[in-house]
Amino acid sequence: MAKHKLHYDRSSWAGLVSVILLAFCPMATLAQVVGDGSLGTQVNGSAIAPCTGTCVITNGTTRGSNLFHSFRQFSLPNGDFAGFITTPAIQNVIVRVTGVGQPFISTINGTIATSNPANFFLLNPNGILFGPGAALNIGGSFLATTANRMQFADSTEFRTDVPAPLLTISVPLGLQFGTTSGTIQARDARLAAGQTDAFRDFALVGGDVTLDAAAIQTPGRQIALGGVDKNGTVGLQLTDDRLSLSIAADTPHRDVTLMNGSFINTFASTGGGGITITGRNLLVSDSIVATGVIPGTDNATTNQAGDIILDATAALQLLAGSIIGSGVAPRAIGQGGNIYITAATVQAIDGSAITASTQGNGRAGNVQVTANMITLDGTIPSGQASSGISSLVGNTANGDGGNVIIQADLLTITNGAVVSASTFGNGNAGNVQIHAQTIAVDGTTPGGEAPSGIVSQVGPIASGHGGAVTVAAHLLTITNGATVSASTFGNGNAGNVQVTADTIAVDGAAPDERFISTIASQVRGNGIGNGGDVTVKTGSLTITNGATVSASTFANGNAGTVKVIANTVAVDGTSASGNLGSGISSRVNRTATGRGGDVIVETDLLAVTNGAGVAASTFGNGNGGNVRVAANTITLDGSTPDGRSTSGIGSIVGGTGSGRGGNVTIATDSLTVTNGAGVSSSAFGNGSAGNLDITARTLRLDFGGITAVAISGDGANITLNVRDLLLMRHASEISTSAGLAGAGGNGGNITINAPRGFLVAAPNENNDITANAFNGSGGNVTIAAAGVYWFTPRSRAELAQRLGTNDPAQLDPRRLPTNDITAISQGNPNLSGTVAINILNLDPSRGLVTLPVNLTDPSQQISQSCTPGSNTSASSFVATGRGGIPLNPDEPLESRAVVTTKWVPLPEERGDAGSGRVGERTSGAVKTAREARRQLSKSQTRLREADKRSVAKIPPPIVEFQDWIVGENGVVELVANVSSSNSARFWSDSVACPSSQKH
Repeated sequence: MAKHKLHYDRSSWAGLVSVILLAFCPMATLAQVVGDGSLGTQVNGSAIAPCTGTCVITNGTTRGSNLFHSFRQFSLPNGDFAGFITTPAIQNVIVRVTGVGQPFISTINGTIATSNPANFFLLNPNGILFGPGAALNIGGSFLATTANRMQFADSTEFRTDVPAPLLTISVPLGLQFGTTSGTIQARDARLAAGQTDAFRDFALVGGDVTLDAAAIQTPGRQIALGGVDKNGTVGLQLTDDRLSLSIAADTPHRDVTLMNGSFINTFASTGGGGITITGRNLLVSDSIVATGVIPGTDNATTNQAGDIILDATAALQLLAGSIIGSGVAPRAIGQGGNIYITAATVQAIDGSAITASTQGNGRAGNVQVTANMITLDGTIPSGQASSGISSLVGNTANGDGGNVIIQADLLTITNGAVVSASTFGNGNAGNVQIHAQTIAVDGTTPGGEAPSGIVSQVGPIASGHGGAVTVAAHLLTITNGATVSASTFGNGNAGNVQVTADTIAVDGAAPDERFISTIASQVRGNGIGNGGDVTVKTGSLTITNGATVSASTFANGNAGTVKVIANTVAVDGTSASGNLGSGISSRVNRTATGRGGDVIVETDLLAVTNGAGVAASTFGNGNGGNVRVAANTITLDGSTPDGRSTSGIGSIVGGTGSGRGGNVTIATDSLTVTNGAGVSSSAFGNGSAGNLDITARTLRLDFGGITAVAISGDGANITLNVRDLLLMRHASEISTSAGLAGAGGNGGNITINAPRGFLVAAPNENNDITANAFNGSGGNVTIAAAGVYWFTPRSRAELAQRLGTNDPAQLDPRRLPTNDITAISQGNPNLSGTVAINILNLDPSRGLVTLPVNLTDPSQQISQSCTPGSNTSASSFVATGRGGIPLNPDEPLESRAVVTTKWVPLPEERGDAGSGRVGERTSGAVKTAREARRQLSKSQTRLREADKRSVAKIPPPIVEFQDWIVGENGVVELVANVSSSNSARFWSDSVACPSSQKH
C-alpha cells in the first residue's frame, strides 16, 4: 500500500467545487433549515421560519427513546450549525424532509450536532449532498438515506409523504424506497470520527451513491454504502449505537462510486471496523477502501480488524491504482480482516489491487472473490505496483499471510497483473486457490520487469514457508512469459503447485525472453529451503515455443518433483531466438547446492518434438533427479532448426555439475525416436551419468538414439526390454560411452532383452550398438532375442582394420557404413568388453491346444476313391516349388511369390550385417544361404521371360482352375479343362472317374 499515493489534500479544488455546486444547485444560496409545522419541531423557537447560521432545534415528538423531527427543507450552508436538543434518554434522532423536488435536496456543508450522544437518521427522498464543510458531532451512529419511510419492529412506518405519521417507541428495522430514489453525494467532504467529528457507525443508503474526493473515517466502527433503486427495501439492525445494513439480492440496486482520491477506512488500534458496499455497479477509481489494525496503547493479539464486503449485482471496477485492502500496520498487534467480493464481473486495472496484508504482529486476513468474469490487468504508470488480488506478509511483519480464494467462470491476468500469496517477513505465506472455467495468464509488465502470474512466494529476507498454489479449470492458458509458480528467495520452503484442467496450454516467452511461460516451483536468489512439488493433471497438455513445466533450485535447497498426469502431452519447439527449449524438467543450477527433483510423466500419448525435452539435470553441487515416463505411445522427433538441440527424454550432469545424474525409466507400448531425437543420459561434469531403462512392446529408432555419455566417469548402463520388435534405421545408435575427454572411466553395459521379439536393422544403414570406453574397460553388450538381423559384432582389431587407423579417437563404428556391435576400450586393446548374443530357441508347440481328431465328416469333404462307373473324381492338395517360401526357416519371408531376379552372392570379405542373421557368437560374420541360392541361378532368365509374357497377356475371364500344364519353355499355366498331353498332374484318376468332374 505504500506504493500508492493517498490524495488527502483537495483544497485547491474547493473553489471549483463551489462553482459546480452553484451551477447545478440553483437553490444552494437559499440553503436553510425550515420546519414544516408538524411533529412539534421548532427551529430557533419557530415552527416554520427559515434559519441560517446557528439553528437550535427543539421539541419534536418523543416516543420512548426515539425523537422525531420534520422539516420542509434541511440544508446547512458552509459554516452553519444545526444543534438538536436531546435528553440522555434519547437514543435515536429521526429526521425527515417533506419538501418535494430538487430545491429540497439536503446540502450539508455545515455541522449537525446533538446535545447528548444519539444515533441520527436523516431521510430525504429528494437527495443529499455533503460538501467540504460537512461535520458530524452526534456521538452516535449516522445514517443518511433517500428512502421515503422507515419501518419499525411493530410494523409502523415513519414516512416523508404523510403529514401526521403514526409514531412508535419501537426500534427501527428497515428502510423502504418509494417511486423515486434520490442520489447521495459527498464532494470533498471530510468526515473523520474521533478527530474533527464525533460519530460512530456511518451509512449512506440512496439511489446512486457517489464519493468524489471525499474521506470518511470511523475508527473501529462500521461504514456502509448502499445503492438502492425505487421500491427497494433495506434491512436495519440497530443495537445501542451499532448499526448494520442488509440489502437482499432481489432488491433493485443502483450504483456506488468512489473517485478522485476518495478514502474510506476504519483503522483502529482495537480493530473491529468493517466496510460494506452494496450496489449494482461499484466503481472505485483512484480511491481506497481499507480496514485494519494500527499501532496504539490498546493493541492486543485478540484485536481483529473488520471485514470488507463488496457486493455488486453487475460490475466491480477498480481503476487508476485503487486499493481494496485490509491489514495490520507496522508495529501494530492484531489480526487482519477478511475481504469478500461478489459480483457479476470484477475488473482491476492500472495497478489497482485487492489485498489482505500484515506488516505488524498478527495474521493477515483472507481474500475471497466470486464472479462470473474477473479481469486483472497492468500496473500503475511507474510500473512499481501491479494490478491483482493478493495476500501479503510484509517485511516488518511477524505473522502468517491469509489465503486467496477465487471462483469464476473466466479469469484473465494480463500485462503484469498477479494473483499472489507472499511472505517477505517472519511468517508463512497463505495459499492461493482458484476455481474457474477458463483461466488466461498472459505477458509481463509493460517494461518487462515482472511476469503476469498466479504465484506463491517467500521473499529474499523472509523467514517462512510459501503457500500452496491450487488451480482448477476447464481451460488454462499461460502465454508470453506468464507464470503459475511457487518460489522461495528466503529462509523457507516454497509451496507446492497443483494444476488440474481439462486442457492446459503453456506457450512462449516474453519478447526479450527474460521470462518464459511456465508452471514452476523454484528455489532462487539466496534462498535456503526446498522447492515445492509441481503436479499437473489434465486431459491435454501442450508446452510450446520455449515454455516449461519445471522444478528447479538456484540456491541452497532441493528442487521439487514434477509430476504430469494427462491423456495427451505435446512438448514442442523453442523460443523465438532458439535459446530456450520447451520442456518438462527438474534442474539443479550452477549456483545451487541441492538435489534435483524427479520428473514423472504418465500419459496415453507423449510427443516431444523440434528440440523440446523431458529432462532432469544438475549443473551445480547436487545430484540430478530421475525421469520416469509411462505412456502408451511415445514419439520423440527432430531438433531445433539450427540443430543445436535435439528432442528427447534425458538426464544431464552439466559441465559445472558435481553430482550424479538421475536415472531415466520409460515404460511404453510404442516408442519411436526419429530425426535426431533421442533418449539420453549424459555426464559432462565430475559426476556419473544415470542409467537408462526402457520397457516397450515396439521400439523404433530412425536416425534416433538411445545414448549414455560420461566425459570422465564410468559409463551408464542401458537396459532395453522389448516384447516384439527393436528396429533401427538410418544411422541410429544405442550406445554407452565413458571417458570421451581422454580421461578414465569404464564403459557401461547394454542389455537388450527380447526373448520373444526381434532386433532388426536394414543393411548398410550405419546403425550401431556400442558400449565403449576411451581409456577404461569397455562395457558389455548382452542381447537375448528370438532373432537378430543385419548386425555384425566387431572386435577392436577388426574395427581398426576396417577404419584403417589405430588412433583411439578415430575408433568409432559410426564411421563405418555397416551396422555394428562393439564393446571396446578405444585406448587399450587389452580392456575390451564382451558382446554376447543369445538367440533363444522357441518351442513352436508351446501354448498350442490339442485339436479334435475329426473336425468334420471326412466323407462329406474329400472323396477317397472313385467307384468304377461313378461320375466322381478323387481330390488332393499338393504344395510344390519354393515360391514365396524362405530358403530355410531362419530367413524372412520374401515379398514375391516367384523369384524373378538373379541371386547375387555377397563377397566373403564383406562379412557385414548385410549377410544375414547373427547367431550365438561374439564376433565375425554369420554364413549365409548362398549355396542354396545358387541352385536356382540357372532358372532366373526363364523366369524373367515368363514374367514379361504373363504381364503383357490379357487374362481370360476368371473361372475356377481344374488343372495346370507346363509349356515347352517351362511356363506353368492353370487351366479349366485339360486336353493336351503336357498336363502336369499331381494326382491320379480312378479309371472310372471322368476328367470333366475333377476337383
